[in-house]
Amino acid sequence: MQEGDTPTFLHLISAINGLDDPDKPDQESWGGQYQQRDPSRNHWYDGPGAISVSKLLEQIQADFARSADWMIP
Repeated sequence: MQEGDTPTFLHLISAINGLDDPDKPDQESWGGQYQQRDPSRNHWYDGPGAISVSKLLEQIQADFARSADWMIP
């Protein structure tokens, strides 16, 4: 499910939907959850793993379906 920039993209999309704060990547979001291993650097890593995304999968897919519905004439 996650590849490349997908976690970052989903993190920002969930923020647009009011589900998290884009300035706090350590919050759970559709993109998962990030960890900052070294607070002296602004570098974030994938957090606890895919579990934080998979539990939101139904919500992610429902949002995609709503977005795709507008394309149907």
